[in-house]
This record gives sequence, C-alpha cells and structure tokens, in this order.
Amino acid sequence: MVTANPVTLCAVVVPSTRRVRCSHQATGACGSCHLAVRIAHRLGAHVVAIAGSGKHDWLRSLGAGDTVDYRDADAVAEYAGSVDVASSLAGSREDALRSVRPGGTLIALGGGVDELESAARDAEVRFAATYVRTEREWIEQVAALAARRALTPMVSEVFDLVNAAAAHRALEKGHGTGKIVLRT
Repeated sequence: MVTANPVTLCAVVVPSTRRVRCSHQATGACGSCHLAVRIAHRLGAHVVAIAGSGKHDWLRSLGAGDTVDYRDADAVAEYAGSVDVASSLAGSREDALRSVRPGGTLIALGGGVDELESAARDAEVRFAATYVRTEREWIEQVAALAARRALTPMVSEVFDLVNAAAAHRALEKGHGTGKIVLRT
C-alpha cells in the first residue's frame, strides 16, 4: 500500500465540502489507487472518478458520486474547472489540471512534474507532487485506518507462489480492481 501515499496527501487537503476528482487510476494498475476514492468519500467529499465504464458500478460502490469514462473526451471536458482537488497518479495530468478550479489543488505522482507545476501556477492552482516511497508517518496513518477496518485493501486475484509467472501476466494486462497476491 505504499502507492497509497498520495491518498494520505489527498486526505490532508479534502475537507468535507470538497469536490474531488480521482483520475482513471482510481481503479489502477497499482492496485491501491482506488483507496483515494474510499478515503475522500469517507472524509465527506463528493468524488468524481474517471475510469473505464466497466468500473463505474464498482467505483460507485466505493463512494464515487460521479463516474466518467476516460475515453469520452466530451464527458471529461464537462468537469473542466469544477473540482477542488484532483489526484493524477498517472495518465493524463493535463486533463486533471484542467478539471481543477482556480485556487484548487492538483496532486501528482512521480517525476517529470516541473512543466505541470508551471502550468498549475499559470492556472492559479496549488500543486503538490509526491513520490512512491516509504515514510513511517504514511504507513502509520494507513495502518490506523486498516486497524479500525475503515480501510481494507481490495484483492483482485490470489496466486500460489509457484504460479508467479501467471500472476505477473495478470498484472501486465492492467485493468485490475485491486491487488494481486502471491500465496506461499
């Protein structure tokens, strides 16, 4: 759940009256990004989840108020300037930036964010970048949520260790809805 670190950052900037956009990685290949939807919803935010249409029912069950198919450019464009906080863990960072209202916040994951930071500044949007790394405070926050059963990881498939190659092929396909677990 180390990739859920941006979720913790998101939680810091999501008071209950906010409208939050989670990028199409809401269901993502990293397997933890759907936690952003769950945490923002638990904090009382109205969540707009951008994902393939096949994931919409699942995302609504996690707390998304609106779901938008990322392949429908017109539908995505309807959210331009309408959200308070957008997380862009990968994918189209520009679409995520366009969705944030002036004075809102864009949270991005990973390197190569200098141009995006400059574009955010030009759009009068606060910008926060985070990187996948282990920090004790983040792990403790996620562990506390898990201990209270307020947050549980989603498992999409379980493989015996001898089938690690099959697990890797499943991971390479993408479009999962949770973690792939190897059982010893």
